Amino acid sequence: MQRADDAIVLELARERGAAAVTLDADFAAILAETAASSPSVIHIRRERVDAAVAIELIPRVVSGNLGSLQAGSIVSVEERRTRSHRLPITRKPARSKR
Repeated sequence: MQRADDAIVLELARERGAAAVTLDADFAAILAETAASSPSVIHIRRERVDAAVAIELIPRVVSGNLGSLQAGSIVSVEERRTRSHRLPITRKPARSKR
């Protein structure tokens, strides 16, 4: 699915009840633009992630964030931390100046 259109990958993950795994921010942007509540996305934001690293990393991320992933979230995996953002992504209204 590496060369498939991002929207198609997200739709397939949604249909299968699966999470999508990506190395770029496009999936999160699509989910934000559409205010979608699924599928969950694991966004790996680490350098030098090859197949061996992914095979070790992804199961740990899933087990450590299972509840968030089942509820619908974007889980961002950085070098030193993992963050979870619940879907749908909504923009906060701008604060008015008084």
